[in-house]
Amino acid sequence: MTKKVETLVEKCKVFQMLEGRILVHPLKLRSYKTTDMVPDDEANRGKNPMLEELKLKKKVLTVNYAYQKAIVLNVPSNITNIAVGDTIIYRLNNLQDFELIKGVSMLKGYEVVSIIKA
Repeated sequence: MTKKVETLVEKCKVFQMLEGRILVHPLKLRSYKTTDMVPDDEANRGKNPMLEELKLKKKVLTVNYAYQKAIVLNVPSNITNIAVGDTIIYRLNNLQDFELIKGVSMLKGYEVVSIIKA
C-alpha cells in the first residue's frame, strides 16, 4: 500500500461500520474514447432544423467504464471474505461519498462484484 492509502486506513480505524458497509478509496477512473456525430453549431447558424439539413461533425467523447477498482480501507466484523487492503471491483453508480474523510467512499458489502487477488 502507498503512504496515502496507509494514512486513509489509519483515519478510517476510528469508525466501526455497521450493516455490511465498507469504506473504500476509489482508484483512478478507467475510461475509453469513442466518437460521436454532433451538430456543427458554427456551420448551422441561422438554419431552420425543420426545413434544412444540418451539418454534422465528429466529436471524441470520454466514457467511464461501468465497473471500477477500489482499495478497501475499513470492513465491519460481519464480512469475512474481504480484508483491509484488498482491491475490489464495484459498479460505479453504487459508490457514495463518505464526506467525513476526503478521498474515501462507501459501498455496501453486496455491491462488491469481485476481489482482485494479487
